[in-house]
Amino acid sequence: MQAWRFWRESTRHFFQHWGSYVTLVFITNLAISYVAVPAFTWLTAALMKWQHVPYVSYTNIGSIALRHPLAIIGLLLILLAIITLIYWQFAYLLLGIMNIRNGRPQTSRAVLGDVFRSLVGASPSTFLFFIGYFVVIIPFGSELFSTPLLNKAKIPAFIVTYLMANPLWAVFLGIFYVAAAYIGIRLIAVLPLMMLDGYHSHEAIRLSWQRTRRHFWAYFSKILVTLAIVTVMVTLIYGLIYLGQLGFDRTGFGLAAATFNLFLMEIITEFIVCYSTVIFMMVVLSSHDSQQQTPLSLFSFREPARTKLRTRLLIISGLTLISALLVVFNLVYLNGLAMTKPLTIAHRGVRQR
Repeated sequence: MQAWRFWRESTRHFFQHWGSYVTLVFITNLAISYVAVPAFTWLTAALMKWQHVPYVSYTNIGSIALRHPLAIIGLLLILLAIITLIYWQFAYLLLGIMNIRNGRPQTSRAVLGDVFRSLVGASPSTFLFFIGYFVVIIPFGSELFSTPLLNKAKIPAFIVTYLMANPLWAVFLGIFYVAAAYIGIRLIAVLPLMMLDGYHSHEAIRLSWQRTRRHFWAYFSKILVTLAIVTVMVTLIYGLIYLGQLGFDRTGFGLAAATFNLFLMEIITEFIVCYSTVIFMMVVLSSHDSQQQTPLSLFSFREPARTKLRTRLLIISGLTLISALLVVFNLVYLNGLAMTKPLTIAHRGVRQR
């Protein structure tokens, strides 16, 4: 009952101020996807080319360490930069969502300043804990909180398939997921304590473990209900689009309908990602002392009509533009328009058809 009440209040609050929430999450993900990820990809490729390293794998990591130590140092620095950026993203979303819930007393620049001070004040142990925390919760929490940087840290699907085919390894994998879920819930208050209150990682772990004692199912049920609702919602929406497309395929408007449906799915996907991220952050914030006992209805505030309209028009335009560009790219790629004609080279006696 408590989980359903939390989901209803959180969803109601989200849709009351969806323009502000979607703008926050969408712009952050946009910067990560189209600025940070290409930059790190280019840096890694340039480093490998400079050090004459064709690829990095567990089969050649030893030889790279011996023959190309600068490549190892460079990769470690890139990894540190990625971890710092993930920390920034999580902290910015956490502080930004709390700022919106409190009626936006701070500007975006002030929130960025708080995040920067949090980064400067973070100790090495904080980053070590941050790495371990996300390694633990990725298998469980990434369905609600996803980012292009964290998505690259997932266990590859072919490895999971291979492990599930072996009964013994399947049992170990199941135990790992259960343990990850339990530890992730018990440590759910750590990051708010570190980012909002400035606690050291050791003290934050102790306080989180203490606060979540006998409350595991309360937090777990909030995440489970949200995940179930999002899954059902996505299945219904995509199912209706699919059934509609089956009908259009029997007419002369199949391609036009498919293009529009793809555009619609892109917009819906972006919106659901923003919604899931905000609800997940609200679950995390519910573990914080200043938010835990306060009903979400008390966080409602009246936005100026002009500000609300401007924010919603801005985010609708952004979602429409990005979705349209993705649809155009997919159409160009699937129709082979971006492919170059292969060059045929043959010796005498070969006939080219």
